[in-house]
Amino acid sequence: MKTVRTDAGHASTLTCASALLLMTLAGLSLSLGGCANGDDVQGTELSTDPAPRSTALSAAQFAATDAPAATSADASKPTQTNAATKVDQGGRMPRSAADPEVAVLPGVGNVQPLKPAPAQPSALANAPGRPRLNTAMASSIGQDQPGAGNVVATPGAPQGVIQNGAQPTSAPVTVDALVGQINGKPVYASAVLGELDARLLASAEKNKESPNAWNRDATAGIFSSLKNQVDQELLLQEARSVLSPEERKGLFAFLANVRENLIREQGGSEQEANQRLLNTEELTLDLKAQNERDAALIRMVYQRFIIPRVNVSWRDVQVEYERNSEKYNPGGTVVLRMIWVPKKDPAVVQAAKDALAARSFEDVAGDAKINDFSASSKGIIESRFKGTDPMGAPLLAFDELDAAVKKLSVGQVGGPVEFRSGRADYLGWVKLEAINREKAVTLADAQLDIYRSLRQRRLQAEAERFFQRIREKGARTDEIEMTSRLLGVAQQRYLGRTEVTPAPSPDSKDSPAPTSGASNPAPAKP
Repeated sequence: MKTVRTDAGHASTLTCASALLLMTLAGLSLSLGGCANGDDVQGTELSTDPAPRSTALSAAQFAATDAPAATSADASKPTQTNAATKVDQGGRMPRSAADPEVAVLPGVGNVQPLKPAPAQPSALANAPGRPRLNTAMASSIGQDQPGAGNVVATPGAPQGVIQNGAQPTSAPVTVDALVGQINGKPVYASAVLGELDARLLASAEKNKESPNAWNRDATAGIFSSLKNQVDQELLLQEARSVLSPEERKGLFAFLANVRENLIREQGGSEQEANQRLLNTEELTLDLKAQNERDAALIRMVYQRFIIPRVNVSWRDVQVEYERNSEKYNPGGTVVLRMIWVPKKDPAVVQAAKDALAARSFEDVAGDAKINDFSASSKGIIESRFKGTDPMGAPLLAFDELDAAVKKLSVGQVGGPVEFRSGRADYLGWVKLEAINREKAVTLADAQLDIYRSLRQRRLQAEAERFFQRIREKGARTDEIEMTSRLLGVAQQRYLGRTEVTPAPSPDSKDSPAPTSGASNPAPAKP
């Protein structure tokens, strides 16, 4: 049994096993020179190094290199060789024998001095589960041994083939894609195809056996939707660019007011207002407010740049009425009844004259023995006229008969009139049965409709000129190119194709017109 003095100065006895356990728990490396079979702790070397060193300094060398110079007071004290040797916690010889923080291990013979302890490891290094490096083992690994000594890092893919790796179950499908830009603002496929989702799905179901028909229908729909979005975005950016600072502030106030009104309609609940818009319009509260703001900007552009350039005068209305007289005065029909008799047969001519004297015109016209002209319908013929004057235009193909009709009033009979039809000469009688006029629209009644029509057409033309200017000024991806990219995404999404079929040529009658010049229709006035 040996005595060990603790930091508090109390003495305790340690067996070899107890000393080993305590030093292990403390994280120290223990080398016992004479500890076996329950021997006492003797000639003990304490070290906190991770690995023991191959050589150790003698007591005299250690004292000469590490111990401080002895003072005169210390020199007068006797030196203990076989007595208790004092060491501090750092493994050094103490500066003063009175230092309380020492551990005294009595031993016999030469006592090896304790080696300096390394710096205390950080909390991270001693964290549970963190592996510790055995420095002794690491130092023994040389360049000639496989492992850490000859590791070479090579860039590139990993070597070898992964066996039994996960394989895709179907071809990849493009969920979204950037198809172009409008003045720097990106245009994504989902923004265009989302509005056409129901139409493209229905067309795909309808044209299962005819992909080309779906291709034409999808191209027309995509181009039209894309064109509207391009025009609207160009218009909105133009509107924002001309706003004054005061107008910008007013726009923010307008947006806030729209939100408040939408919320107020639902009793002041923002959550209920948002849910109602999602259910009815598939829009959130913020998107609905933004749409109202954009509509206000578009109205501002029309009111500032387009409407002041359009003027319709009263004279313009009159000219338009006269130019479309047939539209407002559709005319009507003239009902005639005729009897034709061959001139070469005097007996038939006389029989016709006698019959007209004794019988009604309608009865004689229905007699096939006398009348050579449509006896089955009793000689009826209708001739349509335009405008307000039924006699203003020719009613019959034969000038002689037509001239006779122009002299008649309703109910009168003209003839006999000689005329030639083909190679035969005839005597003809004609009766004006009726004049049926369709309802005419006077200038007073039509002036408002004419004014609105003229104004709308001129607004459309002025809007197209305005759009042409901002298209030339703005920068955007060509609509035909964006349509082709969108069609490729749509074919993958709705038809399940992995290979894209090109869009129809702009020259095709089934394809939309290109986006150049005034051929592109401007959006309708909001």
